[in-house]
Amino acid sequence: MRRYDGPASSRDEALAITVDGSGNVYVTGKSRGSGTYDDYATIKYYPNGDTAWVRRYNGTGDSTDCAYAIAVDRSGNVYVTGRSWGTSGADYDYVTIKYYPNGNTAWVKRFNDLANYWDSAYDVATDDSGNVYVTGRANWGNSDCTTIRYYRSGNTAWVRRYNGAGNSEDAAFAVALDGSAHIYVTGCCHTYWGVDYATIKYDSSGTELWVRTYDGPGEDYD
Repeated sequence: MRRYDGPASSRDEALAITVDGSGNVYVTGKSRGSGTYDDYATIKYYPNGDTAWVRRYNGTGDSTDCAYAIAVDRSGNVYVTGRSWGTSGADYDYVTIKYYPNGNTAWVKRFNDLANYWDSAYDVATDDSGNVYVTGRANWGNSDCTTIRYYRSGNTAWVRRYNGAGNSEDAAFAVALDGSAHIYVTGCCHTYWGVDYATIKYDSSGTELWVRTYDGPGEDYD
């Protein structure tokens, strides 16, 4: 067992974990900083449990930041994503970070929606070419499922949003890739009668190929 006590010796929560092909373990979440509220805290452990490195991220708003998801590519680069308080004083933004295998930061990308309001990324995935895919919820007037593809350099390839039939609060919680460069995101969308599953398929250029929703027998909250 390994414990991590952040610099404030206060509340620290690990929220996601992954393992690479060599048995290294990667953990991320949120950790109370010294005068910085909650920060991203990402740890790499060697297979024997020794700590390789710890990396923290305090966002531009110097307030509450939380990483919800982590992925590692075949080269050992590490990707974390979540939400970070912005500088406007009233919003969260997506923040996605790429670390090299040695823990050095390759890039940090922040995404703020047009409404400049609350955005949260909940999952991240990477393909064999090093492209990075992030999904979650962003506010475009109402909250919509919002998916971003980044090139390996960190430049944005595309941003896609899905607004459900109810034109209300929608959110994507997971993203997956197949061997043909298709991207799948899933989450929930509000309808006029409740909340349904929503699953979306995109091609590599971000074209929406299909959307499927599921409304359970209760026709209520799914």
